[in-house]
Amino acid sequence: MNDVRVLKPSSKKKQGAELVPLVVTRAGWVLFQPALCLATKRNTALSSAVLKARVSWCSVASLRQRRAFPRAASWHRPPFEPTLSKSSRISNAAQNILKGAVSLERDQTGDDGGKGIHPGPASGTGASSSASGSTAPTKTAPETTRDMSPIQGVLHTESQYQTAPFMKWVCESGIEIAGLAIKYFGSEHLRGIVAETTLPARSILARIPGSLTLQTRSDDGARGCPLPPAICAPEFWRSAPWWGRLALLLLFERYKFDPESAQKLEKLVLHRQLRRWERRPNQRSRFPGAAKSALTLSPWFQLLPTSFTDRPLHWTAAERRELQYACLERAIVEQEHKWRDLYARFVERTFTKRGISLESLGGLFSEHDFYWALNVVVTRAFSGPCETTPFRERWRQTCFAGALSLASWNTHLLDTTSALNVFLVVTLSQLVFDALYPRIYRSLHGNPLKKYVIAPLIDLFNHSSKVTSAVSYEYFYDAFLLSVADQEYVAGEQVFISYGNLTNDELLAVYGFVEDDNPHDTYKLWDPRSEAMIILDATGTVRNQTSAPNLSNTALGELIRVELASMPTTLIEDEHMKTSTRQMELARRFRMGKKRILERALKRVDAADISEQVDASVHDARA
Repeated sequence: MNDVRVLKPSSKKKQGAELVPLVVTRAGWVLFQPALCLATKRNTALSSAVLKARVSWCSVASLRQRRAFPRAASWHRPPFEPTLSKSSRISNAAQNILKGAVSLERDQTGDDGGKGIHPGPASGTGASSSASGSTAPTKTAPETTRDMSPIQGVLHTESQYQTAPFMKWVCESGIEIAGLAIKYFGSEHLRGIVAETTLPARSILARIPGSLTLQTRSDDGARGCPLPPAICAPEFWRSAPWWGRLALLLLFERYKFDPESAQKLEKLVLHRQLRRWERRPNQRSRFPGAAKSALTLSPWFQLLPTSFTDRPLHWTAAERRELQYACLERAIVEQEHKWRDLYARFVERTFTKRGISLESLGGLFSEHDFYWALNVVVTRAFSGPCETTPFRERWRQTCFAGALSLASWNTHLLDTTSALNVFLVVTLSQLVFDALYPRIYRSLHGNPLKKYVIAPLIDLFNHSSKVTSAVSYEYFYDAFLLSVADQEYVAGEQVFISYGNLTNDELLAVYGFVEDDNPHDTYKLWDPRSEAMIILDATGTVRNQTSAPNLSNTALGELIRVELASMPTTLIEDEHMKTSTRQMELARRFRMGKKRILERALKRVDAADISEQVDASVHDARA
């Protein structure tokens, strides 16, 4: 597209010659794909070469084809270009589908929502399975229901342990994986992904078609509600944060998957006399889940956790106090209030305003189901830059403009020059719109145009701060690639990805686990005298020197000692303490990490204070 120049009416032959690269660039590769697919089905080496060529072509043909898709806007990982190697083969279970070999940031609960986290499209309810703290497996073990907090968790079902149907669905749905399998670890059945074969560094782990994901954009509120008004009022959709919109899409798909809920949903839509609304082509094309049957996602829904009791949001007030960290406690309470307010607005604008009671819905869109969907979204969604228009839609528009130009020329309404110029003007205007719209949106709203996604399989990977991973988006193929950077995995080893450079505050509040010796952990210390927030990093170094420029080492040391003395337990007591519940164990490990940061900072301050005293003595002696 960069080679297009303004055509002069006097050179008709040159116009046709300049149009050829335009058509070939956009259509050549797409039209050539069917022949390649037929040839690669019977040739493994050719298939691997085609996949390599496809990824390489996507990296240079357009600035928009390969987008780094970080899990959240605040934590960007170093971009790298994943490569394919011969050892990066499809798993044995998927070899009957594919013959060849085949980057992530989770997002917070809101640009306009509560304080959440990204990263990782992975297990949201897991916790580290060992004392090393580098793992964060998803917890799926059954547990008894507890009166934990106003927002309740629910039990797991035995079907969540049956991964064979899910892996079969992965193979049949077009998801490409590189020698991976699901495995449960320990007596608590902590779930994770293991390598079946050796996976070299910089290998692509999975490729998920965009049609199997649930997506929403930061500008969807202005684009109109894709759900029927009987399910979501348009005024609520416009005011809801992205995590609220994505939760409704997820909940709607879940109801379609369950036969009993699907019948109730059908009655609700009929009650509002909106059956024909769903059949409108423009509405169905805008709904991310309309192009696929809900039954195709049922194996994935069966693996989604039904309990999020590891998240402090579902703890009792007494359990939250065991964290001994007021900053996190306040953030959790704030998030809980936002969730409750969001659900109240949803019910009032969608049902109460129209004279429908929740009791008449037969359990649909209950508070319990709504919070479940929010938990899934917060713990599994990742985000990244959003293309203005999907490639398939843009391709259809370009073809339509070309067909109109050709028809106008064929019917002698336009001469050759005019027909070509009309086509080029339409095509160039589309490119200008794609380039300017994100910039205009950012200038008006203050935030970049982003896309938020929940993708199957990606959400099963656990987190480790020791690895570097990324999710990238293939623009021309509408697919998400998950890859790792410099980490190599051998057969039988658990495969980790990074949710981002997250503190233990964020990991525990959003995902429900704590990483021991987290290099990205911090401690927020409030100085009442200077009215400044002092942030200490994992090494005990003051990160924000500018917030308290006049704070001396002596004053900082005194502030740290007061903070340690105000805690109910000491670090030594916590190290020898035995806990009876999982929540208490998570709280113990969390506060131990915070106290280690304070003690490291205190040692640094004392050492610096002694050094200053020695320097002052030497200076006085010389004077």
